[in-house]
Amino acid sequence: MPYNLQFITETFGGMVPFIDTGHLRWIRGAVTLDAEDIKDLADDETTPAAVKTLEGKYIVKTGAFIGKLPNGKWTVHNGEGEAESNVVPMAILAEDADVEVTGDMIVTALDHARVIVARLPVAPNAYVKASLKEIAWKE
Repeated sequence: MPYNLQFITETFGGMVPFIDTGHLRWIRGAVTLDAEDIKDLADDETTPAAVKTLEGKYIVKTGAFIGKLPNGKWTVHNGEGEAESNVVPMAILAEDADVEVTGDMIVTALDHARVIVARLPVAPNAYVKASLKEIAWKE
């Protein structure tokens, strides 16, 4: 069956769907994004591509790789490898998160699924793929 490439840019509810399976695992109880940490990342010169600033708003895009901070909250992964990374990628964000308006935000994330790489806001590097062992990457 041919693959519909138009679907890569098709949006549903303003978001590009990246999940390519019905078999996935959501993180139970959701995750809390640390608004201050994300704002610090966005204001830094090494702003992760998964964080966009629009008119002063800090928005984390659907499909961003996230990891847990020592304070128990989650933030966006921003590095190329283990040495440069601020957190170990542990999940993929399943919805856009506007941390400017809401502050710390409770959002849904998944840690087991098959995802379409072309639809993610940032392509996973070798470190991300090695860290997210339960994700099957469809190139």
